Amino acid sequence: MVDRSANGRRGNAHTRREALHLEQTVADADQTAADVDQTAADSDQTSAERDQAGSDRDRHLSEADQRASDRDQATADRDSADDRHEPAAAREQAWRATRLQRAETTAERAQVATDRTQTALGRFQVAEQRDEAAQSRDLTAEARDLAATARDRLAAAHDTPASTADRRRAADDRKQAAADREHAAGDRWETRLDRDDLRTALSEAHLDDLTGTYRRAMGMTALRSEIDRAHRSASLLVLAFVDVDALSGFNHQQGHESGDDLLVDVVTSIRANLRSYDPVVRFGSDDFVCGLSDTTASEAIERFAAIDRTLTAMRTDASITVGFAAMEPEDTLETMIERGELALIDAKEAR
Repeated sequence: MVDRSANGRRGNAHTRREALHLEQTVADADQTAADVDQTAADSDQTSAERDQAGSDRDRHLSEADQRASDRDQATADRDSADDRHEPAAAREQAWRATRLQRAETTAERAQVATDRTQTALGRFQVAEQRDEAAQSRDLTAEARDLAATARDRLAAAHDTPASTADRRRAADDRKQAAADREHAAGDRWETRLDRDDLRTALSEAHLDDLTGTYRRAMGMTALRSEIDRAHRSASLLVLAFVDVDALSGFNHQQGHESGDDLLVDVVTSIRANLRSYDPVVRFGSDDFVCGLSDTTASEAIERFAAIDRTLTAMRTDASITVGFAAMEPEDTLETMIERGELALIDAKEAR
């Protein structure tokens, strides 16, 4: 004969053990959700503070770069066509005197570019933190889903009026879990946008705002790389030093906006006739240096004659003067710059 009372007692004991296990599961899931919620909230706060600090720093650096640009332009104005009535020796002496001022301004702008790069990297780290917050919210959603499932099972095991409250809490958990997942998806979308923006910022930290050419600091690195490559492969390289004629005259007579338009047109003409991989560097306010690999001096001269024709076709009031330095076996970037600048002076004298 079957002892039904014993079976009933064993069944009740099993139900109680299962209920206790489910209650513990619910409590653990609730604690996990609360802990992850706090982690996500802390990460959000840290990200917001660092992002604001990065934004403020980037604004200050942009202002510093503009001040350096203004000083560079002032130096170029003093070193421009206004003194062409002076003897050649006096003009060369004045030009050499302004080199120190240009070097100081260039060093300042290089530091600004470096600082802006570091700021962009810091903001990239903020984006990484947002991504971590999204992962935390996904964990929260999983914990709440687990709690909801456990409460459903607990309610089914009890099947009492109290189980109605458990089911309501389970429904609330699932609703909150869905909201967590939606929030996490939003975090990931913002992170993706942040990363795209910051990749652009990292690139733009090395590009001239007006012309899109390399800033001098990054440009020097690119030119040095071209020289090293040419030495390794025993190939040809020519650096072309380009001066935009009478830029200060445009600035004084027609305003700096007109001068800016002239610079953009010059770079457009250069880009139209050089290869996409030839580095173009804004070396000063009205000077550019271009690296032409696997090119002879005569080919470089022909290329810039085409650039001058393109510029003249765009606007008859614009012209450029170019000096060339063809790489020699023992050349460094510094020796090529010195030779190229002297070649530019000679070309300006010849005009």
